[in-house]
Amino acid sequence: MMIYFSATTLWFYNEIDKDKYVAGIGWPDDAILITADEHARYSDEAPVGFVLSANDKREPVWSEAPPPSHEQLVSAAEAMKSTLRAEADKAIEPLGDAVSLGIATDDESASYDSWRKYRVLLNRIDTSAAPDISWPELPA
Repeated sequence: MMIYFSATTLWFYNEIDKDKYVAGIGWPDDAILITADEHARYSDEAPVGFVLSANDKREPVWSEAPPPSHEQLVSAAEAMKSTLRAEADKAIEPLGDAVSLGIATDDESASYDSWRKYRVLLNRIDTSAAPDISWPELPA
């Protein structure tokens, strides 16, 4: 089995499938033959903090992953905010039932207030400030 690597697409191509590639998305002009060992080493999951790239000889190598972009950090912060909001909503709902029915214990009333305050603080988070966000502490 002959495997090729393209520095342009950062992908591996099996020569057996060349006709399919040519008929479909095309066979990369810069595809170079690599060894079975290189294919095994670089077609697996990248080590933590690294990404697949190509050296100046167009061979596959692991390179340090670039830091996340501001957009990626904002997206991660938005996802975190959404997850934390769902957690707060889940905690507040049954406590709110107890409070509105007038059957809440002192601990339930205190917890209800803590979770509502947390949710307000969470909603005030400006995710565009990522990664410089001070997240409110989860209620006890």
